[in-house]
Amino acid sequence: MAQHDSSDSPNTTLRAEPRVKKGGGIVVLLVLMTLANALVLVLGVVSWVDEVDHGADWGDDPLRLVVLLTSVSVVAVVGLLGAWFTRKWGPRLYVLTAGFSLLFGLLVSGGAGFSPLNLVGLGLAVGLWLHAEAKW
Repeated sequence: MAQHDSSDSPNTTLRAEPRVKKGGGIVVLLVLMTLANALVLVLGVVSWVDEVDHGADWGDDPLRLVVLLTSVSVVAVVGLLGAWFTRKWGPRLYVLTAGFSLLFGLLVSGGAGFSPLNLVGLGLAVGLWLHAEAKW
């Protein structure tokens, strides 16, 4: 969005609104989330390549799960990039991705892999989202 300098000035110029500054806590949160998701993305790509190198076919369930993991990681990283650029859609997308990942993980493991520690990532994502909605 742009603002006019003055409505009664004959030479009105448009200037961009200043970007919202992120506090230190949000920067630390974004750094940790970005590093964790970048690591998951790299591990997903490496696993994908490893599965294909060992002769996995598209019909194999392990390959499909690795491709899904990598795709969801890409979406999460895109959401974090949106958060870095203080766009409201970034944290929204990241929360949706974190929720989907948690639900899908619970479905695949049959609930056996659940612990309260699984909710930490989702809680941090919701915290980032609420901050973005209030301040950005």
